[in-house]
Amino acid sequence: MSKIPEIVDTILGPEIDSSDSSLEQDSALEHDISVSDNSKHFLESGCRLWEKYLASQDLPPLSWETSHTRQMFLMSLNIPLNLDDTSPSNKKTKDNSVSPIKISSDASFKDTFLKHESLTNNNTLSHDLDTHMIRLIHLKSDEALLNLSPILLKSHLLELEIILEKSSAYLSHWIEKKKEIENDKLLFEKIIESLVQHTKRQRIEHIKKTYNLKKKS
Repeated sequence: MSKIPEIVDTILGPEIDSSDSSLEQDSALEHDISVSDNSKHFLESGCRLWEKYLASQDLPPLSWETSHTRQMFLMSLNIPLNLDDTSPSNKKTKDNSVSPIKISSDASFKDTFLKHESLTNNNTLSHDLDTHMIRLIHLKSDEALLNLSPILLKSHLLELEIILEKSSAYLSHWIEKKKEIENDKLLFEKIIESLVQHTKRQRIEHIKKTYNLKKKS
């Protein structure tokens, strides 16, 4: 018989039977120990995460619009920042809680200015004229008019009448706008004059008070 199996057994040791019950028990025990260790580690890490989550509930939620990271990112792109959006929420509420000082003259001027702005935005679009097209229609030579048929002459006359109506409406619009601007200018000058007079009166009263105090002392 060949002695090769005996030599292999002496070098590597006897072959281990895979069906050995003791080996299976040892491997199962090691597996249970590793699973229990992993579950224990998982429970500990989960508890730590849960404690961090409970501790973070007291903090306000992160707002991307007011975060410092967003400001630095926009500044790196040379994008201007809106200070109203980047200001903290508590500062906004504090600013909103302060009651504004009402001045009748300033309020009337503000209302007039806003009205003027709305009229400008609305009427500029509705009273827009195509001056280039008007020149092409109006500036026709006599020879071109003589070569036109009666039907084309009537249509040309109708176009001129429409242009005349639009031009008159455009002119009246800008005349009215000019009057509104002049009225706003007068109102603004009156406001400045009243503020100057008020400041002068306050200074005179302050000088009188200081003079009377010095006189009494």
